[in-house]
Amino acid sequence: MQRILDGDGDFTFFAPSNAAFERIPRHVRNRLFRKRQLLTRVIRFHLISGFSCSDKLQQRSYRHRTHLGGSVFTCPKKRGIFLGRKRKRLRAKVTESDIEASNGVIHAINNLLLPRKFKLLH
Repeated sequence: MQRILDGDGDFTFFAPSNAAFERIPRHVRNRLFRKRQLLTRVIRFHLISGFSCSDKLQQRSYRHRTHLGGSVFTCPKKRGIFLGRKRKRLRAKVTESDIEASNGVIHAINNLLLPRKFKLLH
């Protein structure tokens, strides 16, 4: 992860809030934090290349390629910007946007997004 974040270019990170992690069952959360490789995969699924500020995300729906290799969709709605693996199954909402970082922007989200067929319980 450090190599990715220290590399050239800007990034957009959809950061799950503490409340998003608290909604996960405790035994799953403990496993996630004990297994560094699992946590890295989850974080990479929330990270996209390029600078996507909220003004851009509010204009139209986008399909973003994540650093894990899958896709995440962002869709503007009247109630805010929503995200999900599929355009019709939006699972997270941006709760705080445009947090500046040295090499990009961070948007806090209220839910954890998991890649397709991700085995967090096993």
